[in-house]
Amino acid sequence: MLHRDKIVLVFGCLLCCIIFFSCKKKYDNKQQTLFRQNSLKVASTPTYMKVYNQANDTVNSWINSNLEIAKAYKVSNWKIDSLLCFNNSADKCVMCIYRQYNQKVNNAIDFLYGVKINYKWYFFEGAVVYIFSEKYGYDPNTSLPFSKLHEIAMKEIFRGYLKQNQQGKWEINEEFFSDLTSVAWCTDCNTQEQWNEAYLRQVRENWHKRNK
Repeated sequence: MLHRDKIVLVFGCLLCCIIFFSCKKKYDNKQQTLFRQNSLKVASTPTYMKVYNQANDTVNSWINSNLEIAKAYKVSNWKIDSLLCFNNSADKCVMCIYRQYNQKVNNAIDFLYGVKINYKWYFFEGAVVYIFSEKYGYDPNTSLPFSKLHEIAMKEIFRGYLKQNQQGKWEINEEFFSDLTSVAWCTDCNTQEQWNEAYLRQVRENWHKRNK
């Protein structure tokens, strides 16, 4: 292959990479905007920001009160993702908390649930997903940037938030919130009042567990 042809080939590959990552970034931004717009259709902007701020205050209160649930946050850098997924009745919310470490377990994504009971929001943790930096091309002892954790969450966690209806339009998928009515929280709840008590019991339980 001539030197000139090599230059053309390298330039072509580089151009393809630039186009690919540019399109990917635009797609990610478009997806996030779509999710946020649908969430804001059921929860007003003031409510959206109120719940986000209250969630941050709640996690900080866990840390300041030395609760067992906050042990992981005290030894890591953490951040609640700005994307909040509300259900159609705007009384349930699914969020993600990102955690960064420097060794062994590099990163984690925690599910953070919000429920509205008697006009007041309560928060508690769900499942946790551990993520190792080397699987994404980073040094094993280097934490992933929050932007990368957000990208992973959009693909692996938030992606089920919306579904397309028969007209091809995007709408909120209520199945996305099914974990909040699973046996993990209550084995015999049948009414909303019973579920509310199960959620409040979980919140109270968090406050009963303090680190020594």
